Amino acid sequence: MANLEDYAAKKEAAGKDGSKLRTLHQQAAGLSEEEGRILSGIKDQCNQDLAAVNAKIGDAIKALRADFTPEKLRNMPPPADLLALFDQRNQIVNSAIDELKVELGNESFQKLDDYVKKNFRAGVVASGKAAGGAQ
Repeated sequence: MANLEDYAAKKEAAGKDGSKLRTLHQQAAGLSEEEGRILSGIKDQCNQDLAAVNAKIGDAIKALRADFTPEKLRNMPPPADLLALFDQRNQIVNSAIDELKVELGNESFQKLDDYVKKNFRAGVVASGKAAGGAQ
């Protein structure tokens, strides 16, 4: 969804209409305008919260790389503070999912869930950055 938002913003900056891109997933999932607004608000908050945690993860990884050789890093367990950040990231996503379930209701959430499962695969694609925001 974030990629469509970025593309819509680029189109609008060029003086073109990007509004249909902003609602593409909402419409394809069979959600109403109000449900689309709910989805968008929860998505935006989730992405904002994730960006903050991902920045902390990136900083922690940079610090580890500065303090330890690659060989040492490969042979050591992840530090507890880094694991806690990954847990925090998972909690943010799970909280957003729970909030979507409550705000959309069972039927609409199921439509969204079916749409996501049909059209997207699990995994994260990082554009130009290593996972966690570190370069």
